[in-house]
Amino acid sequence: MSTAPQSIDLGNGQSIPIQPLSTRPEQTLDMDALAPELAPLWDALETICVTGCCGIDALDLSPEQLAAARPKLDTAAICSGLLQIQARLNCPDLPLVVSQRLNQYLDRDAARQLITHLLYHLDA
Repeated sequence: MSTAPQSIDLGNGQSIPIQPLSTRPEQTLDMDALAPELAPLWDALETICVTGCCGIDALDLSPEQLAAARPKLDTAAICSGLLQIQARLNCPDLPLVVSQRLNQYLDRDAARQLITHLLYHLDA
């Protein structure tokens, strides 16, 4: 799993800071298990590299790429999955989010900001 990036690039000079991780693995929210409907989104955004190599840095999360991917996706299902994750992130017992698909661990605040960014650009 990738833990190296210090921020998630959102394009247009915007980024989400990623905090150093210091929690036990059992205190995680498995994003892939909770919302498998996000897989086509990750596939559509995996244009810079592959997540097996670069983790979340392999994704182009820019507004332009999200706009280009949007017509090809079931945005209602994806937004539903994102909202499920967002709701679970309110639980203080889950300070860490994991995604095998993205090869990434994220702190809760970074995951919240990422979900907010995706919802903003996909639920337009």
